[in-house]
Amino acid sequence: MILELGQRVIATRDTGVCDKGERGVVYEVYSREGYGDGDGMGVSVIFEKGRYDGFSPKEAQLMLEPLEEECPFARYYRFENVGRLANDYRKGLFTFR
Repeated sequence: MILELGQRVIATRDTGVCDKGERGVVYEVYSREGYGDGDGMGVSVIFEKGRYDGFSPKEAQLMLEPLEEECPFARYYRFENVGRLANDYRKGLFTFR
């Protein structure tokens, strides 16, 4: 499964950062080179309740269902730090539906 920047997803199970059925938006795609788990590209997702986390390709396969939808704001988002991410979330810039 390949997830893209700005793509909307649904959590397929409860985790420490999302509830099953909660929608999220991919706000970062990053290289996992050096993680020792087969590398590949990881994704960071922010969820409707404001919680966020990174997912390896294997974790994304197990925990996220991609939607054929996108968040226009996140399509070209450049992650800088969690402070800015939280501020952008509070401003309502990420759209989940």
